[in-house]
Amino acid sequence: MSICTDLKKIRIFGVYGSFGYRQIGGTDSFFRRFCSELAKRGLRVEFILYDSPTINIEEPEPFFTVRSVACFNDALDYLAKEDGPVLVNAVCGKDRLRFIKFRHDTKRSICWVMVYSLLSELWWPRFKHFIEARLYAYNGGSLCMSERLMHYVSHFDKNARALIPPVDKLFFRSPEEKMIDGEIHVTYIGRLEEGKGAGEALQILKGLSIDSRFKMKAVVYAFDGDVDADAYDYDFRTINGLDYSRRDHSGWEPMNDQILANVLAQTDVLLLPYRRISSSIDTPLLLLEGMASLCCCICPPLGDIPKITGLNPYLIASENFTQNALVLLHKLDHADIKLEQKRLFKRCKELAFGTESATDQLLSILKREV
Repeated sequence: MSICTDLKKIRIFGVYGSFGYRQIGGTDSFFRRFCSELAKRGLRVEFILYDSPTINIEEPEPFFTVRSVACFNDALDYLAKEDGPVLVNAVCGKDRLRFIKFRHDTKRSICWVMVYSLLSELWWPRFKHFIEARLYAYNGGSLCMSERLMHYVSHFDKNARALIPPVDKLFFRSPEEKMIDGEIHVTYIGRLEEGKGAGEALQILKGLSIDSRFKMKAVVYAFDGDVDADAYDYDFRTINGLDYSRRDHSGWEPMNDQILANVLAQTDVLLLPYRRISSSIDTPLLLLEGMASLCCCICPPLGDIPKITGLNPYLIASENFTQNALVLLHKLDHADIKLEQKRLFKRCKELAFGTESATDQLLSILKREV
């Protein structure tokens, strides 16, 4: 694909901690995958993070730079030196008014695009999250990680567009590649926290441990020193027959995506028992990765999940979620799984959320705005 002259470089701006190349999370993967793909296509990509405890420049991949600076004004001074598009990831509330003024002063040279990742269930936090764009709209519009977000943002930004998170091609499988053996492989992947449904996953896996038809696996993530995570960790380790591993939330390496893809390739049923969709980005990346890997995704119908997955028997209401999930699983057979794999294969083609296709969409949006 040819790159227009206006898009030789793309910058992403945010507060320190809102993105980490080594962090495991939906927003981190969203930007990391886009940045990597853009860099492969010959564009220079640079993350500028302010309020960093250390001043640092690193290049985790060719043409992909992460620049950390001490304070907000330092970041603005650096941004002002160049023209072109800037994607905005996160800005602290205390900096909003100064940022509005800076965007106004640079509107002829910089195309500002806000990226929205989540939608709070509560009105006031939601209003605060969007207040900056309500006060002064972004001249390049908004990118929203779900259609639900796009519809909300469109009330104050007519240039809001949906761009769901990209999934690397190594996750995608065909029905012929999903081999089924005598057991049903059930996997839970997620952070050890309430909002992700770690408690529900724990109870479901305990309920399956008495049935020899199921082979269970759990891959969980947590920060060091997280007391609540440690309590969940202890309980998971007591489940008989569970293949369990815990990993550091800040320990992402390029091989991690391949490891995760391998786990999902061997998974028939993926447990995603979210209590709150706001515990994730608004289109959960793991849901898309599970769909691409043709896993039956058991999850509640929160946010845009039903629209993304399409209606299917694995969408279970939040009320009595654990009990109803166990009833479904104990009735499940290989014919049901094969049928869902064929449906998911077709659905993934319709959505076209592979990294290359998603990057084409991103570039076409930016080219219209610059």
